[in-house]
Amino acid sequence: MGEKTREDTNVFSSSMSLIIKGVAILWMVIHHMYGFPNWHVAGVYEDWMILGKPLSYWVCDSFKVCVGMFSFITGYGYFYAKEKTFRYSFKKISGVYLRYWFLSFCLFYPIAKYFWPSYEMRGMGLFYHLTALNGNLVNFMWYLPFYAFTMMMLWIGHRIWHKNFWMNLSGLILVTFGLNFLLRFGVKVIPPIYHIYLINFSEWIYWFPVAALGYLLAKADAFSFLSRYWKWKHPLVSILIILGFLLLRIQIQSIAGITLDLIYVPGIIGEILYLHRRGHLESLGRGLTVLGRYSLDIWFFHALLFSQYTNYIQKYIFLVTCPIVEIGGVLILCLLLSMAMEWGITHLKKFLTQSEKSPTSKR
Repeated sequence: MGEKTREDTNVFSSSMSLIIKGVAILWMVIHHMYGFPNWHVAGVYEDWMILGKPLSYWVCDSFKVCVGMFSFITGYGYFYAKEKTFRYSFKKISGVYLRYWFLSFCLFYPIAKYFWPSYEMRGMGLFYHLTALNGNLVNFMWYLPFYAFTMMMLWIGHRIWHKNFWMNLSGLILVTFGLNFLLRFGVKVIPPIYHIYLINFSEWIYWFPVAALGYLLAKADAFSFLSRYWKWKHPLVSILIILGFLLLRIQIQSIAGITLDLIYVPGIIGEILYLHRRGHLESLGRGLTVLGRYSLDIWFFHALLFSQYTNYIQKYIFLVTCPIVEIGGVLILCLLLSMAMEWGITHLKKFLTQSEKSPTSKR
């Protein structure tokens, strides 16, 4: 079972994973651009009204399911890792952080200094930035320490999890519930200066069960099993089901501290898989694949719009008061920056490799 590869099935292959990531990063950009009107520079943006409610109402809680989707894919992909070792987890974590640090000091920090010459990163501020425990310079980076936590917990979890799927899932829910209770008690007894760590940890244990569910469903080969019973249905039905999950998420996101993305995420992903399997995502799938391939860098670059010291860029993004044009503009800009950075990093690696192999470097 452990030697099984993702390409053994065409239901949720690695290429399909890129499409899911593409959907997730698209929803994340929409979530951040329109879910929080108070994040916008004064006078730059005016909230749209849809069915008597502001656009922020419709996209804030619904599209935040993107976090669960990324978490789920992390766990799902971990099951198919050739080596489920500490070294593998550390390699994945360091790869993400090195990219974050590269962008931070080569792009984010210089831009912040340009707009705010007095800005400095020192002491604990520098520590929080390097670890991404606090979005002082770059917002939305809380997911990086969560990703590190998840990769390490998956490394531990795959060693101790029982063969029974429902026993594992029940145990995760019970442990999460117990930790939530302890955190509420901890906030009362631990000095406020340390609350930032409690806040981060509470986010980690909130989302980790979704990543674990991804691993467990991959282990059970659940989507391949369910695909045997997929019957023909109009693509509109799948779209309505996805829309139903998103609307339901607006009303209820969790119960007793347990995220309902344990239901929403596999449900949404299952419908996307169905649409792809039936050939309804041919053209759209190509664009989503590109977004998925560069999703991490798009995540980083779009954060410039809302970070405290770089949000003046908003006045150039929201010049055209049309959400579709604005979203497209941000995605294209972030995608071009991501491609340019990838090109630069690739050629830098080649240069360094050639330098190490050259005769003069051995003297």
